[in-house]
Amino acid sequence: MTVKLRTMNRRLTKAAARLSYPPRRRRLPHGSRRMRQSVSLSSPENARERGMDLRRLRYFVAVASTLNFRAAAEGLHISAPALSKQIKLLEQYLGLQLLDRTTTQVRLTHPGAVFLTEARDVLTRADRAVELVREAARGYLGRLVIGNSGGLIMSQVLPAYLATYGGRYPDVKLAMVDLEQTDQLAALENHTIDLGFIPLVAPYTLPAAIGHTVAFSAPVRAMVSEQHPLASEPAVTPEKLGTARIVVLQGATTSLHARNVSTLLARFAVAPNELEFVRGSDSLRAVVASGRAISLMASSHAKPQADGVVFLPIDATPPPTIDLVAIWRRPDDSALVRNFLEVVTAQREPRPAAVP
Repeated sequence: MTVKLRTMNRRLTKAAARLSYPPRRRRLPHGSRRMRQSVSLSSPENARERGMDLRRLRYFVAVASTLNFRAAAEGLHISAPALSKQIKLLEQYLGLQLLDRTTTQVRLTHPGAVFLTEARDVLTRADRAVELVREAARGYLGRLVIGNSGGLIMSQVLPAYLATYGGRYPDVKLAMVDLEQTDQLAALENHTIDLGFIPLVAPYTLPAAIGHTVAFSAPVRAMVSEQHPLASEPAVTPEKLGTARIVVLQGATTSLHARNVSTLLARFAVAPNELEFVRGSDSLRAVVASGRAISLMASSHAKPQADGVVFLPIDATPPPTIDLVAIWRRPDDSALVRNFLEVVTAQREPRPAAVP
């Protein structure tokens, strides 16, 4: 009985010890450590460490090019053990051996030689991508779409702008979109164009979302047919403008040209007699040449008696002018737009001379 009690007490003591202290770590069989390590490497926080990135590609190319870990590490400004670790991680990710290493030499395996060619190509293209995106950020590369209202006011200044801009930024593709004056505001809003030019008579107000600057100012002239009674006059008085039929350009929704004409006549305290609307500068010129109506245009590049029309000064003090206004979306951080505007403002002076 005494022996049985002692045996039971020892068993209870051992049981209590197991409950009071954590279990002793069991010795893992051979190979289990590697299994546990692989599970740890598969965790999300180690995904980047196991993956393949440009930095690791550069490490491999450096080693493969020199076949010397120490020399490659010095060129990369890292330690040789750290470089060796990165190469091993790359090989683990690929699931194959890229380099044969011995205590005396390093050589490429066949897969390593193939990988070296592709890695060099990837790095070259990556470096080129970085170069191109930096050029694009500076406005030296890309595509710039400009709205062109056509007609008289753009026929001289726009070629000069394009020539200067193209000389400075030859890798930028320029695209022109023919749009009536008012339509350019909508085109900017829906990103059809990046920049536009519209003629405006001061004072004018543009939407808050539209940035603008005056490219130049040009005198306003009356455009009349050679056969029109006003063609023999040295100048046209505001009173005669009020009795004439005036043809204006019509946009998709409203007519900015009509607004300019009305503003000019209001400045002279003259009400328009009759307005005729046409779509397109060619149609406007044809109507004027027929003698059916006259129009008001900027005169800086008009040729007297060109295409059956003549341009007469307005007999008013001060002489009326029209501003050619560059417009763009605001805010617009495009370097392409900023660079073009620099060309515009640099050529603002001297302004084009009026045709006598």
